Amino acid sequence: MVVPSVFVSFSSQDRAFVQRLFYRLGAQPVRLWDYSVEGAEIPGGCAIPPYLEERIGNSDIFIPLVSPHSFASHYTLGEVRHALKLHATGQLRIIPLVFAECVRQGAPPWPEPYTTLKAFRYYVVDPLQPVSLEAALARICGDLPVAFQPLPFEDPRLPFLDRFEAEMKAAELHGQTFRNPEHQIGIFRRLMKLRVDVQDRLAAHDFATALRRIDYFVAICENELPEESFYYPYLVRAVCLMIGGQLAAATEELSKLLAHPRLDENVYGALGYIKQHQGAYSEALTYYQRAAKLDPADPAAKHGMLTNALLSRTRVNVDALLRDIESRPVLMPEDRQKIQALKAFALAQTGRLAEAVAVYEALLAGGAAPADVLINYAHSLGQFQPPRYHQAVEVLERYLHAFPDDPNYLHHLATLSFHDGQVDKGLRHFNRLVALQPQNRQYRMDAATAHWLVDQRQKAQELVAPMLDHAHFRLPANANDFYCDGFANWVAGRQALADYDFSRSGYPPEAHYRQRLST
Repeated sequence: MVVPSVFVSFSSQDRAFVQRLFYRLGAQPVRLWDYSVEGAEIPGGCAIPPYLEERIGNSDIFIPLVSPHSFASHYTLGEVRHALKLHATGQLRIIPLVFAECVRQGAPPWPEPYTTLKAFRYYVVDPLQPVSLEAALARICGDLPVAFQPLPFEDPRLPFLDRFEAEMKAAELHGQTFRNPEHQIGIFRRLMKLRVDVQDRLAAHDFATALRRIDYFVAICENELPEESFYYPYLVRAVCLMIGGQLAAATEELSKLLAHPRLDENVYGALGYIKQHQGAYSEALTYYQRAAKLDPADPAAKHGMLTNALLSRTRVNVDALLRDIESRPVLMPEDRQKIQALKAFALAQTGRLAEAVAVYEALLAGGAAPADVLINYAHSLGQFQPPRYHQAVEVLERYLHAFPDDPNYLHHLATLSFHDGQVDKGLRHFNRLVALQPQNRQYRMDAATAHWLVDQRQKAQELVAPMLDHAHFRLPANANDFYCDGFANWVAGRQALADYDFSRSGYPPEAHYRQRLST
């Protein structure tokens, strides 16, 4: 897999937002230059503008942060000018990230060269609404394309912070005896302030600061209270590392807690999340089972057990797990929706399609559902014999207005439309998909396949041509890249090269292009 190199252009006046951006962008599968990190700074004594231009030239993706402060910065103006020159020659992709205040009605006009960026497809973020950053990052990852790494916990307050506070109070009451009581009071007052600050930073999605605060908290505990065996501060630190994409460091931190006398379900749950995220579903299932054993009432553990049992194709009593999950108190409406979505997915995965459809329809009757739920519903309809492709297309089209630029959503809609015989509609969605994500080999290949199968071979050749031009696409770096490039060569009539690429892909003989294009 090719890991794209990303350069973010920003004004130092927007540093508070940029810290959050870098922390979460750094958790994605990209190479990000963050010159605030020790060892990655701009070298002392060098001319800054030429050095920045060199860094931009060595990047694949340029993300300019468009804000009133960036309009007034000499450095960001120069960075954008240089990036536009490289973009004009096909050497660089530009994906602007725009502050909401810059696109509101009555906002001042953008100065040059920023006004040129208005022609690009950009994403809007509100610095005061953390959820907008997550939505923008998901779309940027779709454009690159790389797999978006979401937050491990949707509730930034975390489910165990009340235990964290209780642990602190117990240490204050029963901890070591200080010769100077005022010193003890001062230490615990400082720790309590830090704990509140950590919680506030998590709620504000300022995860980088939260990690620094909890590191400081741990340092105070280890130096001032060496006789106390704290547990939850280390768990919070592990979670902050997970949010920042530092899964190896988080795993190491969590593994140290496995022998702690206060070991609870949260450590196993966090390890289960990491393993699920890494695709190790059987290991994830084991960790979630251990979490459920420690706390049979933990809904997250039951969710994790059922999800990973299905993903790893492990036999479990689905009905018993669903009854257990549904019998627990539900505090938030969105939690009820997640439970029902999981139930529908489980029923469909175990072949109980009619029951799954009934649950999905009840979900939709209660309001708009997330994209992944709608896609799972449509996929379930396609599993019937005969497949209900027409109904699946209707479901996705009904909510297309909510996800007009979601590539995964469009890809399923295009594919299902084509399977249903709605050729013109399928081709229209495929072509929009390619326009939205021109650098995605898979989408180009699927769109070209659709055109080829309806005898629009010239259009298919036009779609694959950029894949064979190294000015637009990097050399293939993994099995799927070789397979896609082989397909492009086959469509272009270069069979010898196509066979070479196919052999490099390692795909089975039945996946050869002659079979794909004769389906």
